[in-house]
Amino acid sequence: MQISLKTVEVHRHNILRKLRLKNTASLINMVNASI
Repeated sequence: MQISLKTVEVHRHNILRKLRLKNTASLINMVNASI
C-alpha cells in the first residue's frame, strides 16, 4: 500500500488537533503514559 506524504501529514495534524496536542512528541508521551 502506498500513500503520499501529504496524506500522512494531514492525518497526523487531525489527530493532534482532535486530542488538543501541540506536537508529535506530546502525542508519543500521551501514548506511552497510557500503556
